[in-house]
Amino acid sequence: MQTTFGRPLQGDALYLRDPMASGTRGGAQCPLLSSQKLLKLACLFECFGLPDHAAELIQANTQSLLMLCNPHELLNILANEVDPTVRSYSQYIEKFSADPTAFYRSRRHGKLYGNQVSESGPSPTATSMPCHRWSDVIAGIGRLFQRAI
Repeated sequence: MQTTFGRPLQGDALYLRDPMASGTRGGAQCPLLSSQKLLKLACLFECFGLPDHAAELIQANTQSLLMLCNPHELLNILANEVDPTVRSYSQYIEKFSADPTAFYRSRRHGKLYGNQVSESGPSPTATSMPCHRWSDVIAGIGRLFQRAI
């Protein structure tokens, strides 16, 4: 639907630089980040629905993060946040390796709601990435820091 007056678009945006992608596809190289900044960035990735980015960041910077926390415990926490049925990151990876299609968004929504996803797009009941209020984000970061330290 188009409007003839008013704001054409309104929204909030968040940009988090992914240091794991720096220097790829002609992008600028990300400066080295301190252990504290790496941990904060991993927490922000998780709080804004990017747990895969958080896990990749933690795995690539395990030695640096050891000064602050137990990176393996962080991975376990992330895995449990994504899938409460798993207790550890290794269990999560085993579950994924056994059936990667179980992690496809369309398959999850199809099973949950009894709908099939067509080639034209997701079913009407499929939800997009959850919206986060700042209070939820701050609370989430606090929980992760408390568990990490």
